Parts: sequence; structure tokens; C-alpha cells
Amino acid sequence: MGVDIKAPEKAEEKKERELGVGGLVLLGIIIWVLFPPKPPKLYECPYCDATFETKAELDAHIEAEHPGEPDDGIKPEVSVLGISWL
Repeated sequence: MGVDIKAPEKAEEKKERELGVGGLVLLGIIIWVLFPPKPPKLYECPYCDATFETKAELDAHIEAEHPGEPDDGIKPEVSVLGISWL
């Protein structure tokens, strides 16, 4: 009458649940190691070493920083005497 027979079962259920959460964490780590997230695509300026997360940012940079640069997309090669378009 005063004995609770279900008490040990509840303790076992809690232990299984704790192992389940640990197992899910371990599974998440394994997936992350095997399939790491892809780095975001960066858009590189063809005239300097600047990079941008969106093409719109790149286009705005080119208009602001390189107006009148040739549209060939070749980065200038800096020499001792000045700039040459090689």
C-alpha cells in the first residue's frame, strides 16, 4: 500500500532520456564534422583585394572606388615606376 513499485522504472526512464540527449549531441557533432557548413560565397573586386558578401555590395564598391577603370576585370600590377596593366 505504501510501496511504490513504479519508482525504479521512472529512474530508468530518466537515465535513458539523459543518454538519448547525449547521443543526439554526439550525432550532431559527427554530422558537423563530416559535413561542415559551407563558407559564405564572397565576391572579389577585380581591381583590388576587397571582398563582399553580395554582388550588390561589390557593384556599389566598384562604382564608388573604381569609376572609369577598364571593364576587363584585370587587377593592375604595381611596379616600381608606377602602375602597368599587364
